[in-house]
Order: sequence, then structure tokens, then C-alpha cells
Amino acid sequence: MGIRTDYVDILFLDTAKVDFVKSLKEISRNDKLDFDNLLSMYVNKRPEDKWKTPKDLVKQYLIIKKSVVKEEDVEAWVEKVIKENPKVVADYKSGKGAAISVLIGITMKESNGKADAKVVTKLLTEKLK
Repeated sequence: MGIRTDYVDILFLDTAKVDFVKSLKEISRNDKLDFDNLLSMYVNKRPEDKWKTPKDLVKQYLIIKKSVVKEEDVEAWVEKVIKENPKVVADYKSGKGAAISVLIGITMKESNGKADAKVVTKLLTEKLK
């Protein structure tokens, strides 16, 4: 399914989450939506509190996607997260690659889920070289 390794433990510890992710993958394929962004949203936003079904998540995703976010805004969020999380930044720079996932999640939270996770990842990677 192409699931990031840092999501595996979170997603596959209970069968309800496995079924949710399988349905989400199918919906994303049928509706030509970005599965990685949907999955990131599911993992990083405490799904048990928000969405009863994968279709509920997709509805929220489409609402968020409609609100246009400028790259300058994403860059400001990324810079703020880097500045406010020096320990995680240090971990990443010392070779702990999974630390970038933490920074991505914090940035997505900072943006209320409006930032494109791929843009966030790109900016973080560039700024943390």
C-alpha cells in the first residue's frame, strides 16, 4: 500500500484501523486523491476523535484542500516549528531521520491541516540541510 514505515505501528495495532486505511486507500484511488496526504491527516489528527468513517475524513480533507494556502505561509509555519523545536531538529541533524516526521506533524498541526504535507516535507528538508 506504500505506507510510511513510521506509520506502521500506529496503524496496524488494531484491525479497525487497518480496515479504515484499506477503505481510505480505495476511496483515494477511485476519487484520484492523494493517499499520502489523507493517511497523514488520519495519523496526525487523532482520528478516533474526528471521523467515524473514511468518507468523513475525505470530506474534511476536501474542505481543507479548498482553502488555499500560500507557500509563504507554509514557510513561516516551518520556520516557527524549527525554531520552537530545537531538540527534534538536533535529533534529525544527528541522523535520526524519523525526527522529520515529528516536525511535519507539528507543522501540520500549526497550520490546522491546511499545509500540503509534501510542501512541508520539501521545505523542512531544504532548511535542515
